[in-house]
Amino acid sequence: MNDDNSVVALNLQKMDELQLFRGDTVLIKGKKRKDTVCIVLADEFCEEGKIRMNKVVRKNLRVRLGDVVSVHQVSFQICLFLGKFALLSLRCLSAPT
Repeated sequence: MNDDNSVVALNLQKMDELQLFRGDTVLIKGKKRKDTVCIVLADEFCEEGKIRMNKVVRKNLRVRLGDVVSVHQVSFQICLFLGKFALLSLRCLSAPT
């Protein structure tokens, strides 16, 4: 598993079911209306129906091992509400080369 704080891992079959691709951005919702945005990667060792995330992501979501979280694919409309970081990223992508 990658030690990056912005990466989570899902089983390949679950990624197909959710229509996610490697490198897609997902919104993960935890307890107490806490959520975070992460990059999803495929992990062949992860059991189906489970998600692998590091301690920092779990702490941000206020969840513990065994808790249930929901995974949502991030669309362009959601990116507009994420704040300054998303806006800076959008500006960098649209900059002339």
